[in-house]
Amino acid sequence: MAGALAPDIRINGVMPSAVKTRWWQGNEDKMYALSGQLPLQRISTPEDIANTVLMLLQAFSITGQNIKAENGQTL
Repeated sequence: MAGALAPDIRINGVMPSAVKTRWWQGNEDKMYALSGQLPLQRISTPEDIANTVLMLLQAFSITGQNIKAENGQTL
């Protein structure tokens, strides 16, 4: 899709893992246990994911990519 729509439209994806949302309320112990297993030792915030999207919006030379915003989970 990125190749077919270039140069007019850039196509990228953001693939977050766990994100601190209301879903974690009442499950904070599980969230902290998960964060301890990640290389960056933290769970993303909605602002972290928004900043990743903003970076892609500003990077005019990036297209056809899937950005993993997952604190090193797949290393």
